[in-house]
Amino acid sequence: MRTFFIAPLLFCCLLVQAQKQTVAQTLAVFPFQRVADAAPALQTMQQWKSAQWKDFFVMLDTDSLKLKPSYALHAYVNAASLNGDLRKKTALNLSAGLAQVKGFYAKDFLIQRLGLLGDDAGIKALEAYLQDNEYAGVAARSLVSISSTAATAALNKALAIAVSPIKEQLQAALNHQGVNPAKTIALSNSYEKQNLAALQKAMTTTTDLPTKRNILSAASKINDPASFQYIGQFLADPELRGDVANALARLALGNSSISGASVSSSLEKAFPFLHGVDSAILSRKLVEADLVKPAGNLPLGVITTAEKQAGFKVLFDGTNTNQWIGNAAGYLVEDGALVVHPEIKGGNLYTKEEFDNFVYRFEFLLTAGANNGIGIRAPLEGDAAYVGMEIQVLDNEADKYKALEKYQYHGSVYGVIPAKRGYLKATGQWNTEEISINGSAIKVTVNGVIILEGDIAEASKNGTMDHKDHPGLKRTTGHIGFLGHGDVVKFRNMRLKSL
Repeated sequence: MRTFFIAPLLFCCLLVQAQKQTVAQTLAVFPFQRVADAAPALQTMQQWKSAQWKDFFVMLDTDSLKLKPSYALHAYVNAASLNGDLRKKTALNLSAGLAQVKGFYAKDFLIQRLGLLGDDAGIKALEAYLQDNEYAGVAARSLVSISSTAATAALNKALAIAVSPIKEQLQAALNHQGVNPAKTIALSNSYEKQNLAALQKAMTTTTDLPTKRNILSAASKINDPASFQYIGQFLADPELRGDVANALARLALGNSSISGASVSSSLEKAFPFLHGVDSAILSRKLVEADLVKPAGNLPLGVITTAEKQAGFKVLFDGTNTNQWIGNAAGYLVEDGALVVHPEIKGGNLYTKEEFDNFVYRFEFLLTAGANNGIGIRAPLEGDAAYVGMEIQVLDNEADKYKALEKYQYHGSVYGVIPAKRGYLKATGQWNTEEISINGSAIKVTVNGVIILEGDIAEASKNGTMDHKDHPGLKRTTGHIGFLGHGDVVKFRNMRLKSL
């Protein structure tokens, strides 16, 4: 008899342990930089039952375990906010979690996420904290973020009975609600012309930055092309463009009628300014939905649909240098970019694999006067500019380079074929570049402009421009490399297609 009861008990214990293990395994990819790694985990979280969510909230409420669930939940909330049904379901899940957790960090974190979701299903849970000395302020700000009539009513109800210092916190939240000049607006997913008109009027009467942001947030909830067009006007404002970019992305992803050439143009302008933890998700969705075909500033780890079909692969995903060899100590991964650190070591870094004919795409950022190079068909030893080929990477607009030879301009095949000058962006901005080599034919494109197109064999048959020996021009295969010359340069989003 004893065995009969122990077996089911043991089975239940093992089941619970397996369940917890599954939650932990799902969260293992967080924090993430490569979107491709996070997407399956976010999909799995959508299928979780209440038991898995309970285990998740236990981890969030445990100091030694909270990092991964924190990153996971922020990404999950931003993905869920794009889908009405999932948004409501997530708000209910987080409300249940808020009742479960005990620690300050977990409670504060969940209250903020309910605000980011912006769904009325979270109002009841937030309302319970409006008279709490510790959480009243953050709960009030989250209700303001929801920006609905019901959320505002909950705040006003609490304000009527609140005493200091809670009363001041609630009033401060209401003061920065942003839609107060048009507080009769009934925000919903359906478009009402008078709502947008009232928000436009409110925008003209304020100079307060938080209020402007909240007005744009309210406008983004009016799911109509007219709202998209209105919000897009603020993309030129440096203080608002990040909020504008995110709002335009969400509107376009949530309404198939927001389409056409003008929409695509606005989204491509907005694309580089997507910001926040959700930017990786929004970027990926825009690319995958073919709403943008960006020349650069790709989200980390993303290859466009067209590139996938063409056979491109990722050489650097923003997280590690596993596909590279050489002086790796001088090239650090920072914010998804490969950064040359000459003060540490610098030098050359090469692909482990050799390539013959290919199209190589990447982005680069120059610091003032910086000098680097892209080695192609290069061996691992010797000066790549001669034993292989070097495509110049250079801030050739710097004063110290006034007397450059033409074959030293950025994009030139060093010493052999000169590139056109004048197509680099200002230092500190990201540039896009594509190097295509097939046999002896080579082409270099910078920021969408072909700056070099020629034939290596033809250009060197009577000697090279620098009058030096370049035996590497006859090589048909070799490594691709970054050739450090003692300056800080950043590279990212390296993709390659073999020809």
